[in-house]
Amino acid sequence: LVLNQQPSSEDETMVPVLTSRKASELPVNEVACVLQADLQLGLTQEEVSRRRAYHGWNEFDISEEEPLWRKYILQVTDHIYKILYGNSDNKSTTHKCEERKYFDSYFHYKQKNPTIHRLNSDQFHLLVNSSSDSLHSDWTQTESESPEQFWFVSTVSSGSVQINPQFTVTRKDILTLHADDVRLSLCLLVADVIVLVRVAVNLLCSVNRLCSVNRLCSVNRLCSVNRLCSNRRLPTCSLVLIGVFYLCVVLQVTGVGYNGAGEVLLDGEVVHGFSCPSVSKVVEVSEQTPGALIALAMKMGLESLQQEYVRLEEHPFTSEQKWMAVRCVHRTLQDKPGVYFMKGAYEQVIRLCSSYNSRGSTLSLNHQQRELYQQQISYMGSAGLRVLAFASGAEMGNLTFLGLVGIIDPPRSGVKEAVGTLISSGVAIKMITGDSQETAVSIASRLGLYSKGCQCLSGDEVDRLDLQQLSNIVSRSDCFYFLPRHKLKIVKSLQNIGAVVAMTGDGVNDAVALKAADIGVAMGQTGTDVCKEAADMILVDDDFQTIMSAIEEGKGIYNNIKNFVRFQLSTSIAALTLISLATLMNFPNPLNAMQILWINIIMDGPPAQSLGVEPVDSDVIRKPPRNVRDSILTRSLLIKVLVSAFIIVCGTLFVFWRELQDNVITPRDTTMTFTCFVFFDMFNALSSRSQTRMVHEMGLCSNRTFCYAVLASIMGQLLVIYFPPLQNVFQTESLSFFDLLFLVTLTSSVCVVSEAIKMVERWRGVEKSPPADCFHEV
Repeated sequence: LVLNQQPSSEDETMVPVLTSRKASELPVNEVACVLQADLQLGLTQEEVSRRRAYHGWNEFDISEEEPLWRKYILQVTDHIYKILYGNSDNKSTTHKCEERKYFDSYFHYKQKNPTIHRLNSDQFHLLVNSSSDSLHSDWTQTESESPEQFWFVSTVSSGSVQINPQFTVTRKDILTLHADDVRLSLCLLVADVIVLVRVAVNLLCSVNRLCSVNRLCSVNRLCSVNRLCSNRRLPTCSLVLIGVFYLCVVLQVTGVGYNGAGEVLLDGEVVHGFSCPSVSKVVEVSEQTPGALIALAMKMGLESLQQEYVRLEEHPFTSEQKWMAVRCVHRTLQDKPGVYFMKGAYEQVIRLCSSYNSRGSTLSLNHQQRELYQQQISYMGSAGLRVLAFASGAEMGNLTFLGLVGIIDPPRSGVKEAVGTLISSGVAIKMITGDSQETAVSIASRLGLYSKGCQCLSGDEVDRLDLQQLSNIVSRSDCFYFLPRHKLKIVKSLQNIGAVVAMTGDGVNDAVALKAADIGVAMGQTGTDVCKEAADMILVDDDFQTIMSAIEEGKGIYNNIKNFVRFQLSTSIAALTLISLATLMNFPNPLNAMQILWINIIMDGPPAQSLGVEPVDSDVIRKPPRNVRDSILTRSLLIKVLVSAFIIVCGTLFVFWRELQDNVITPRDTTMTFTCFVFFDMFNALSSRSQTRMVHEMGLCSNRTFCYAVLASIMGQLLVIYFPPLQNVFQTESLSFFDLLFLVTLTSSVCVVSEAIKMVERWRGVEKSPPADCFHEV
């Protein structure tokens, strides 16, 4: 029992009180004594009565669960629903009850999904936490070295959103409004046809490319990325130890992988077991290290060392101190104080050493020996090896330096080609690593990121420069070797010159830089929870090529969104203009409310959504990044939208005028007009599949989803025309074969004109590619 309240003076001797921090500092038995509690029997009945009289009953006021009907009603917070339902009441008042029930069905359908989501969100889960995991609720820890017992980390608090409940129409009563015009406005605002849906559908493709997207808003930035800061994901991160250095001797390690296949050679002879005591001492230090160092122990037949030691204490690795150490004791000598084993960066480990190991003997560490180690580090680093130093001893400040190991991190297959493709498309790649300068330059040169004349910046140099100075030279630097805390400054300096930056990371310290970057990319396998939550995207396989695939997918999504927007804008403008012109020309309404809903929800839905899954062009990755200042509604796109809308309006009004007789509208008139508009939509969708390629170049069946959507829409339209129950609902009548042939011939004109515009643009060279490395300085 741990209490934070302070009792009154009169109860001070009656009810014992102990703060949480004080309780964490005392032994368990002493805490029980202070609180007058028995560890086996608990509190006595008398003590329970005293505490109950002081603190009250251990009960909580539990509010009644929110009823289902209230959760359903709370979804009605959007003005669109109010307009829709209000207009259905208007129809009921004006004796058009037949249409009201269809609006009511649509209304309840739109309400169902949010209510179910609200019900599913009221669940609770038990969380098990470990180091660097993020917490999603308040919790109390039961065992920890920390004195804090209550944590409130990353708690999600759901606040209420203030929505104005009032909905009024000034000057005009809603019954006096033109019902069909209100319906038309509603149809154009239906949430089913927004661009967000188009992006969400495309995210399914990203899952297949081993990339998970946390934030939808980051998808539209993928096509604009022109600076990619990558850390260690360029190599495989499958470390292979290939060399050991101690004293003046270099040992060669053969074999690839972590299965122990290979040998350790000294002057051509195999080193096994403790035949070389100094090398065996290095393996003794690395008994707990993963991957390559464990493989070294296996190759020397010393893998059993791990079972011979008991770990007493651990100093974990951090990016700031660049070393880790453990204090262990041999199982047969557990009464001894133990020995420290350390591994880490040479410059950090050597500071804690006062001697070095020479063929089993301990000698004083002098300046000459330090220079020898430094030369070997430079040599190993220039060969692309990651160098680790090892030491051991009874005291942390008085360790014995044991030697160095060189670990190669070979580039992944295909990474060099991916780097070349991205660079040729205008994406400059900055390699950020915590390795030494020699290792960083060697790896960057191998991947084609570094050449003579390029600049390589260290963390100290970054610290000495202010943001403006760093912005002036960051474009000329393709290689950085420093700590994670410098990443944020690099991101800010790149953004300061107008670049769109994508940053990769996996550690807790990378979270701030990932959040500041335009697109933060976390590692799915090695990344921490904090890093993943801060990122916009997560690479499931930790592969650099997945980033290229994501950028390619982002460019494809952007192109598909433009196709989607073109189709939706041209259709919406045509529908609005059609109703407006009919009113201005004193014509009866060419389309009734149900026909408008059919056009928007049924006909626009499948074809429009299928435009978003149009296959990505094979050469889209080689196209330059999109300028963030460019609007999605370019001059070329607006021309195509307006021309298509103009043709649709003129063609539909022509059919309506042709069929209209004596200014009296008949079911045939609206059926011909209705079908004409729908067929215009189908041909308009066909021409909207690409802004540059012709229909015959894409192939009619290259997007099967689009073919099925158009076919389903046409079949649905024929049912509306020829199926008697639907004829009553939509007020249509059957058309002859020649009527359909006339409508198909007329409506195909929108596709023909659109294809002609593409040919003219191609001929005039309107679609010109900008320079490869294009971004505007700000």
